Amino acid sequence: MKRVWVPLASAIVLFAAAATGGPLQVSGKEYADLGNGGTIKLWDGLGNTVSVNPGFDRGDVDALAAQYDLFFPELLTNWAALLVTFDGDPNIYIEDNFGVNYTWAVPAQVDSAGYTMIEALEVWGPEGVSDATIYSLRGDPGGCAVLVLGGGCLYTNAAVGAAIGLSSGAQFDLDALMAYGDQIVFSIRPVSDPTGVSFDGGEIWHWDGKAASASFLNHGGHLWDTAFDVMGTFGVNSENVASIEAVPEPASMALVVGSLGLLAAAIRRRR
Repeated sequence: MKRVWVPLASAIVLFAAAATGGPLQVSGKEYADLGNGGTIKLWDGLGNTVSVNPGFDRGDVDALAAQYDLFFPELLTNWAALLVTFDGDPNIYIEDNFGVNYTWAVPAQVDSAGYTMIEALEVWGPEGVSDATIYSLRGDPGGCAVLVLGGGCLYTNAAVGAAIGLSSGAQFDLDALMAYGDQIVFSIRPVSDPTGVSFDGGEIWHWDGKAASASFLNHGGHLWDTAFDVMGTFGVNSENVASIEAVPEPASMALVVGSLGLLAAAIRRRR
């Protein structure tokens, strides 16, 4: 009986921990502040940090991702919650699949030494080391919007601009990013091109790199398009999205926890 019950109980505890959705239950947390010069910080959720430089030496990092970001597919199908930060605001916010939002982490949890804002965010990696291998630099130097650690450009600025409908040669800066192989979820800084196409920085797109165009992320019961009122919805002072990530959606995780509990109880009765 114990050999059956103990693993199930452990699994329930792990799922229950994930369902709380707090930063202490999320591993491998990294962030970059403004003016980081390629240095990012690993943080533990209690305000403690360690500075590392994985090799982002060409400028300030303004977006971080792993090669296959955890919960990327679930974010696209509204089964994961969205973590998001905004220009000029030090907090990390969360939006669940119903569109309910609240503060997920405050500065004292991220870095007790203080910082200006979270310019880039990456979570769900090993503890004590950086697993960010896909990134973007402030200003997209060299015409590359999405870079691969160790060399190489995954997507040029021109390719991303064309995917979101900007005219050829329009100057913009990709500044929030998740990745899943060739797919990316991203945002850009506010821009207006010569043809009159403009974005306020609150948009989030999904693009698989093979399609001719990107599509606005459909999450929380709404599109993350230009019409979405970021400032009014989150109570922040800027429309511009600075970083994005994904965590399990608490309501859906609770269903898993409940199912495991019922299964464990049934096995226990049978024993």
